[in-house]
Amino acid sequence: CNAMLVQRGTVDRLRGRALTFVMSATYIVTGVGNAIAGAVLHISGPRWIWAGGAGCLALAAVAGYLLARGAPEHPRRVGAELAPPVPVVD
Repeated sequence: CNAMLVQRGTVDRLRGRALTFVMSATYIVTGVGNAIAGAVLHISGPRWIWAGGAGCLALAAVAGYLLARGAPEHPRRVGAELAPPVPVVD
């Protein structure tokens, strides 16, 4: 979903940089999450790790829904990429 939100909300000339940033942030958060889960695993047990992961996924799903809800269906491009509308002839 991150890639879809970035593609919809970023102009063409910055899209590659934005995707790289989002992918890097995702991998950093994944690594930190694995380290924290490994430390908490011995204290609480695997069932609570799965419950915490499910809660995080539910929170991410709600955040993604709220972000995607406000995104336009077909975003208008800014600058030189914007072409005039083509009339439809039946």
